[in-house]
Amino acid sequence: MQMRAALKALSVLGLATLPAALQAQAFVQDQGEGRVIITGLYSNSDKAFDDNGNVYDINNYRQAQVYFNFEYGATDDLTLLLTPSLRDINIKNEPQRNETGFQFVDLGARYRIAEIGSTHISLQGKVRIPIDPFRDTLGQVSSEGMEFDLRAQVGHGFGISGHDAFVIGDAGYTFRGDDPPNEFHADIIFGFRPTPRTLLMANLYNTFSDGPGDDEFRSYRYHNLFLSGVYDINDTVSLHLGGLMTLDGKNALRERGLLLGAWIHF
Repeated sequence: MQMRAALKALSVLGLATLPAALQAQAFVQDQGEGRVIITGLYSNSDKAFDDNGNVYDINNYRQAQVYFNFEYGATDDLTLLLTPSLRDINIKNEPQRNETGFQFVDLGARYRIAEIGSTHISLQGKVRIPIDPFRDTLGQVSSEGMEFDLRAQVGHGFGISGHDAFVIGDAGYTFRGDDPPNEFHADIIFGFRPTPRTLLMANLYNTFSDGPGDDEFRSYRYHNLFLSGVYDINDTVSLHLGGLMTLDGKNALRERGLLLGAWIHF
């Protein structure tokens, strides 16, 4: 039962992702159960990667984002998903590119297709509806039209020196509306519980554009690493704290930032 609880905890990890954020969440809620997770993400980018992957200086690019993630178990195998979000973008010396307001709403579902011992396999689909469309010079940041995201996810739980641990692999494709290019995703997440109430996580999210887009949107890629920890105050409320950094990229921001979240189970 402890291993199963550790596996279920994995399903919240994708909240750390990012504006590109298509959450990597492999497991489902039990029927009639759910959770609300509120995550704040602040990132700063005073450098970016060029077409050759070299780092260069840019006007300081700051993003503050808030995600409200709702999950509810319609059945033991099917979880319904809803994620509205807010965003504030501030770019030094370029006020015409600043943006504040609702970002988008994600609607979707996750379905568990197999559970073999401590290995879970699921499929997930989402539609992203832009509430306040935003166009930027970077396809990574722009959110103009409807998007459709499909994922296949495999997670496995195991033990390390008597402590619960897990690893998850995620592969997906996002169909993006309007001019930005579509995207491939390949993510991996590792979690470890050093104590029953503490969960440590390392999330590596890899995004690759499917070639260039229209209207001068160039091809891009970026690799974001999140290191974080979750502390269970009780069976209902948990706190999440961590940081992010972009390890490498092409035609993308080099981000550095912090995240803070609260999980409420019901």
